Amino acid sequence: MNARKQYLETLRKEYGRADGAVRSRLLDEAEKRTGLNRKYLIRVLNHPRPKGKGKRRKRQAEYGAAAVMALIEIGICSSSRVGSAWWGC
Repeated sequence: MNARKQYLETLRKEYGRADGAVRSRLLDEAEKRTGLNRKYLIRVLNHPRPKGKGKRRKRQAEYGAAAVMALIEIGICSSSRVGSAWWGC
């Protein structure tokens, strides 16, 4: 997969400088080497994918003191019979 990306990157430079007849020949060659569809190759060679920013950071959960206490109580009451006997749940 990485070899294909390197090949397309090299071909993209040539494809950008070429005229119509040469572009057609380059597309034929790329089609044979990569096995990709011609229309897909045109799209890839004309418009390279932008570099990704990486993984998106998720927003941290924000709970108020009352919500935390409720979650703790639910966890204690539902965890075992001993918990419900101790807390009177």
